[in-house]
Amino acid sequence: MEPAQLEKWRNDVISRLEALKVRARQTWQFMDANDLRKLEDKTDFEAAWQQVQDLFPEDLHPNRASDLNRHIHFAEQHDFSDIEEMDIPAVMESVQRYGRTGAAFIAEELERLNFNSSVSDIIHPQIKDACAELIAGRQYREAARTTVGLLMDELRRLSGSDSDGDALVRQAVGTTPGKLAFSDCQTNNAKQVTEGLKLTIQGLYKGVRNPSSHGWNGFGRVEVFQIMAVSSLLLTQLQIVAAENDD
Repeated sequence: MEPAQLEKWRNDVISRLEALKVRARQTWQFMDANDLRKLEDKTDFEAAWQQVQDLFPEDLHPNRASDLNRHIHFAEQHDFSDIEEMDIPAVMESVQRYGRTGAAFIAEELERLNFNSSVSDIIHPQIKDACAELIAGRQYREAARTTVGLLMDELRRLSGSDSDGDALVRQAVGTTPGKLAFSDCQTNNAKQVTEGLKLTIQGLYKGVRNPSSHGWNGFGRVEVFQIMAVSSLLLTQLQIVAAENDD
């Protein structure tokens, strides 16, 4: 899409997502007021979400879209609360970032990093933006899950792959030309950096994203900040090397 078309598309999709977010809030409030455990007729909500998905380009794979589908399927009160507070904001973030590529975009993101004595200031701005409300609301499991999900989302964006998990990392990251890397891979030491940090991403997916997605709630506030810090290192290195390769 041309820049003007992209902006028009983005505004249209965001507007529809905002409306869907309001509908999700109204739905769980209605269920709460009427003591309903599950919404039996979700046809209208499914149709509204499908209309949004129909506008997605083939290479857009929004973060938490699969979670949104799962929550609609189960359609319990807490599902619609999660759709409003977590799923739709994550999808909107992916839409906002779609089409913004190249060195200028990555440089803009990296410029937002300010390092000082505060722990939060070493967290990558994209991770901070995605998790600030979750941390404030003490939703630590979801913050950990969202952090790793954003890292995987960036791998998909930079690589153009639609895979997930270990398959995505193995497909997208490596030391050979054309692969995403965490270093310039010009020496054996540099290659070891990429190979080692590749294992770190795989570990984050297996040890954080997967168990968190299946209800494990063992991460407290400190552990989540540590997960966010490690993920920030990986995300920053990915973007720095990608920007250098674009030059």
